Amino acid sequence: MNIIVIMIGVFFFGYGIYVAVIRKKSPEKLGKYTAMKEKFGSSKGNIIHIIFYTVLPIVVGIGIIMSAILK
Repeated sequence: MNIIVIMIGVFFFGYGIYVAVIRKKSPEKLGKYTAMKEKFGSSKGNIIHIIFYTVLPIVVGIGIIMSAILK
């Protein structure tokens, strides 16, 4: 079990959670979210942002943590 790898996983996981909370509470703080909504439209921009800045970091973080623990 490598603590550095676990911390990287926790960082990714925490970043995904942080973005999800900020997007709900004050989305104006997320410049990329606003830009994606302007470029792709409200619905598609929202979906793209959720996938790449919330879901993907959470999944990657969990994967990294699990791989570090199982080694």
